[in-house]
Amino acid sequence: MFKKLVFTALCTMIASSLMAAEPTKTKITYGGSGSVADGILKLIKPGFEKKYPAYELVIEEKGLSGNGAKLLNNKNETVDIGGVARELKSDEKALGYYVATVAYDPIVVIVSKALKIKNITKQQLNDIYTGKTTNWKDLGEVIAQTITPLAYPEGAGTNSAFQELAMNKEKFADCVKFGIPVTANPKESQEPADIISGNPYAIGFVSPEVAKNPKVKILTVDGITGNAESIKAKTYPLVKPLNLIIKTKPADGTALKALIDYIFTDSDAQKLIATKFVPEKQS
Repeated sequence: MFKKLVFTALCTMIASSLMAAEPTKTKITYGGSGSVADGILKLIKPGFEKKYPAYELVIEEKGLSGNGAKLLNNKNETVDIGGVARELKSDEKALGYYVATVAYDPIVVIVSKALKIKNITKQQLNDIYTGKTTNWKDLGEVIAQTITPLAYPEGAGTNSAFQELAMNKEKFADCVKFGIPVTANPKESQEPADIISGNPYAIGFVSPEVAKNPKVKILTVDGITGNAESIKAKTYPLVKPLNLIIKTKPADGTALKALIDYIFTDSDAQKLIATKFVPEKQS
């Protein structure tokens, strides 16, 4: 019995010493844009943590796309780095954050394949989403049907980007349906492509990844297709930047500096980002 107790005590001591010897990782906590989280950070996280085993990237998807800046400025939050899927607003720029534009994402316009329309202009988008144009017949369709314009939930960064790029920063009209619910259960959420597949007279704006639905089609805007080529040529009119923001420029030797450098300089990270977006090259 005594030998058993001694053996158990020794095992406990060894286990405790091993646990104590395990180094504590430095955590980098992210909050903000889901586009930045899903399309960039979740992809590069395994490679980053393998290269830098002393660091752990913690991704907390708090709020909607525009909230990365708010989270950084909130004293009650513990976010180290934020994500914003749009240009920063003037009041956010005034805070003096360090901004790293990681990639660019086109906003594409989608409608049902049942419609004849193939191209739409920025002015037509403005007129639809400000309520000036309300019927598909005004856009060349044979059947007179009311247009149902869709948008993301109020406050989403993609909405803000669309308003700035396509609407001259005007407000959405009352006819716009903020009918793309964001819930804790992804199965309960509906993207515009899903809604349009059941409403042939709706129109929406999304990232190309979301537009992969056999019942919808992507329109050209001002005659230009939203893709990597048009983004690089700077000819497509609806492009949003995907930004990482930090309170101050990260210093050499810090976890944040390692993360930023890894994203821009690691070839594998750049390849992964390129599967979703058009990466920005570090100057």
